[in-house]
Amino acid sequence: MSVDRELLADYLGGALAGTPDEARVAGLIAAEPAWATAAAELAEALTQVTAGLDGVAELPAPSMPPEIVDRLDRALADAPALVAAGGEATGGEAGGASPVGPHPGRPGRRDEARRDEARRDEARRHPPGHPGQRPRRRPGRRVGAGFAAAAGVVAFAAVGVGAWQLGQSPTATDDSVSAPAAEQPTVDDTAPHPLAARPELLVSGRDYQPDPRQLTPPAAPGPDAEGGPLEQSEGPNIASDGAPAGAVPPALDRLWSDPQARASCLEQVTAAVSPAPATVEVLDFAQVEGDPAVVIWVTAGDGTHWAWAVGPGCGSSTAGLDEVFQLRIS
Repeated sequence: MSVDRELLADYLGGALAGTPDEARVAGLIAAEPAWATAAAELAEALTQVTAGLDGVAELPAPSMPPEIVDRLDRALADAPALVAAGGEATGGEAGGASPVGPHPGRPGRRDEARRDEARRDEARRHPPGHPGQRPRRRPGRRVGAGFAAAAGVVAFAAVGVGAWQLGQSPTATDDSVSAPAAEQPTVDDTAPHPLAARPELLVSGRDYQPDPRQLTPPAAPGPDAEGGPLEQSEGPNIASDGAPAGAVPPALDRLWSDPQARASCLEQVTAAVSPAPATVEVLDFAQVEGDPAVVIWVTAGDGTHWAWAVGPGCGSSTAGLDEVFQLRIS
């Protein structure tokens, strides 16, 4: 089960106190290792951020430069005369027909004069070099800011820098080979939905977990023995990640072998990605927590990268998207 970090932050900050979600999140932390780990990380990050904010709050408040205070004093001192002059000019232009008083939609001269007097009083109470008393910090605001910063720290640490590399070379633990021609799904560039023919299709044999740290796509085939790039086949690549070549889960055969079904599924996925347009990069016909699923790596219109997992019914009239999870990778 994926961790809802925003809900977890609300729980740790006390925002869920007295709500049904409080007991639900407490149960998840007690029963789910992923939730327990995330709670510990977020609590530690919150402690560090709160300590930093407390240190900033103790710094002395800056004083207003004397020249700025002088300019404000002069402007406030001249304000009543300017307001009076403006009112007399307005009355003269109207031939004395308009009564002197507030106009609809704007304050009257008396209101403006009262505000001017209040500003002068404030300037006298806090002359240059004697700043006013700093207002007390509101605990709720400080905690909210701390949780926002802490959530960012944890999310950045979880994702890592440079984890999203679709064009990376194969490694010792992720060696990809081309699929046998007989087992390659049909790719039809003339199909009404050419999107289905564009992405890299893989069968890695992996059992994915909804964790951004484990959702780097399998590597594409590397260079051949002569040092040149392998020719791009029309079919998928099979990543030998512990599974026999071509071991597509039977439940996913419809999406694997039928380009129209695959295109309908991808249309459902890209329609759900925001902002548009979305670009599908890689599909891995694998498993998620032991169940057959297609894991799809997508780049949104703003350049962010996402991993979507959909079930065997994706794109069908009965199941629709058949979403298993969606997670931002970077």
